[in-house]
Amino acid sequence: MRLATLGEYREDYYTPKSRPSMDRLRRLASNGDIPAVRQGKRWFVDIDKVENDDADELFERILRAK
Repeated sequence: MRLATLGEYREDYYTPKSRPSMDRLRRLASNGDIPAVRQGKRWFVDIDKVENDDADELFERILRAK
């Protein structure tokens, strides 16, 4: 499991114009909308799950297009 802070996730997976606020990312993590775990007061995103979810979504879109 590769973990990234919310800030690192935000920098790596969003363009500068589309980046959500840190408060929004914390809400998404808290609600389970992004695969994240809380350690103390900090949130960490499970990058492996993020990347696998993206691949699964792409695969499903390809199958639906046929």
